[in-house]
Amino acid sequence: MKKVIFIFFNTLFFVSIVFSQQINNLDRYNLEKKEPALAGVLEAIVPLVGHAYAGDINRGVVPTLISAGGLVLYFISLSSISLTSDFSSSLSTASLGLLIYAGGRIYGIVSAVNTANDFNKELKKKLNLSLVPIKNPKGNLVVGVSLKFDF
Repeated sequence: MKKVIFIFFNTLFFVSIVFSQQINNLDRYNLEKKEPALAGVLEAIVPLVGHAYAGDINRGVVPTLISAGGLVLYFISLSSISLTSDFSSSLSTASLGLLIYAGGRIYGIVSAVNTANDFNKELKKKLNLSLVPIKNPKGNLVVGVSLKFDF
């Protein structure tokens, strides 16, 4: 009987250590994770800032260059309107520049959101944390900690 009680308490102790480690990892995840919506808003306000917040500024370089290229095309087209007699082609080139600029900005915002999501996935993997949807007593779906034991 003493052996069974000893094994029971050792198992309980082991499970409590593993569970407390998972809770610590969950706390760390909640502190370090990036909010995708905030990354998108920051990117919408200032190019590259959303990517910097999300942890990978290099992924924001291409959308920023596309937007900058669109602005350059727009301003060059506007300056050539007064110099040329072909008003409609300069205006359509200016419109194309604005379209390229808008496309680059939208691409940058989507990229910043995806970068934040990728950061969160990598953080979960690094912390060996698996969050699973569970139902709370009220019947609402919430995120909980899943314990796995590999022997």
